[in-house]
Amino acid sequence: MVVAVIKKYGCTDVWVNNEGIGPDQMLKTADHRLQDWERVIATNQSDAFYGMKVVLPVMLK
Repeated sequence: MVVAVIKKYGCTDVWVNNEGIGPDQMLKTADHRLQDWERVIATNQSDAFYGMKVVLPVMLK
């Protein structure tokens, strides 16, 4: 996505991390499985980090 933006516009000034998921079921915290928690964290936090890791070098030029 970043490459396509750079090719079309030459730079990027804004990056919006607009992703996120929730648990498959609405349960009490104590009833959630650890693997469900890890899946939510991997998507909501790690994916935002990966996106910034790609776009920040371009934005800092």
